[in-house]
Amino acid sequence: MYNKNSKVSKLLYYFLFFLLYIPYKHITGVEIHPEAKIGEGLFIPHCTSIIISKSAVIGNEATIHQCTTIGLNYKTNKAPILGDNVFIGTNSSIVGGINIGDNVKVLPNSTVTKDFSKDLIIGGVPAKIIKENNILKDL
Repeated sequence: MYNKNSKVSKLLYYFLFFLLYIPYKHITGVEIHPEAKIGEGLFIPHCTSIIISKSAVIGNEATIHQCTTIGLNYKTNKAPILGDNVFIGTNSSIVGGINIGDNVKVLPNSTVTKDFSKDLIIGGVPAKIIKENNILKDL
């Protein structure tokens, strides 16, 4: 009987993952680590050059555009936690053990290295609040 927590099941899972992962990564340029926790409804409109690290957490209904990194801070070995309905624009980097609240829009070409609460539009290098009380209903 199948048990997802057994050693054999985990080894089989990783074997199949890496058997498919390597060619898929080279064809699409998308690298999502199998241990990343991703909620329902993730939307990637353009599958090119997206990296999501091992311990990243992404909430429900997120949108991630091309050339985006959601990565570890190698000094702390922590990755970002993104809330629900987060929109990440093209060529953005979100790095380190930071929290981004629900309904946050990260503008293109942004670098996010600190926490942001919910309902915001953020952007820039480093990212700062552009607009507060943002409600992302029709993206």
